[in-house]
Amino acid sequence: METKPAFSAAVLEVLKQDNYLDWSVRVKTYLMAQDLWDVVESRSEPPAQENATAFKAWSKTNAMALHVIQMLCGPDTFSDIREISSARIAWDTLAEKYKTKGPDPSSSVAPVPPRKDELPESSTTSGTSLYLSFSLRICLCRVR
Repeated sequence: METKPAFSAAVLEVLKQDNYLDWSVRVKTYLMAQDLWDVVESRSEPPAQENATAFKAWSKTNAMALHVIQMLCGPDTFSDIREISSARIAWDTLAEKYKTKGPDPSSSVAPVPPRKDELPESSTTSGTSLYLSFSLRICLCRVR
């Protein structure tokens, strides 16, 4: 029988109106570790109910991810997703409402630079410049 660690030990902070950036990093990492992130990240439709096996597996994964997101919301933020039954829509709703524009200067979490293989292939020079520029901005954020 597979055992999974309790989420309360993994993410100790609930979402409030002023901690979305740190909260979202922690919750995303937890969902990834539990193999639940794909259902949140996916932009494709769930399997058709006629495909009972696939739909049941998707429904279970969605419910588990949604439960984690709900349990890690404070009372004020939970009310924003109370009626939502999709983990992806709940995540997107919280991001839209609480995500700040630009980096949070009080955050200790630096933005993650794109990997070199994620950069545009049009020009290695411009891709490398973009990567280095982003890395430099991260360093400057950490210095402040």
